[in-house]
Amino acid sequence: MRKAEVADILARRPFVPLTVYLVDGSVVNVPFSHVSILLDKTLLVMQGVKAEGSHRATGKLEFPFERIARIEPRRARGGQRIKKAS
Repeated sequence: MRKAEVADILARRPFVPLTVYLVDGSVVNVPFSHVSILLDKTLLVMQGVKAEGSHRATGKLEFPFERIARIEPRRARGGQRIKKAS
């Protein structure tokens, strides 16, 4: 993808959690807008951020824009819980 395309997607408001799919099949989750940082030739995504206001990360991933195959809204996890029989 081009940098401008990535910037447009990340700038959408209200922000919805995103999944970045790389050309090698890797998947990177972007749960909050502040964990993704556009650099000159790469996208930096902070990993392990647990809350919207948190600035504490446990790691980072950086990859060139050319390695991004697509960016999609993240699918909701699971669904309704299955109740146990009593």
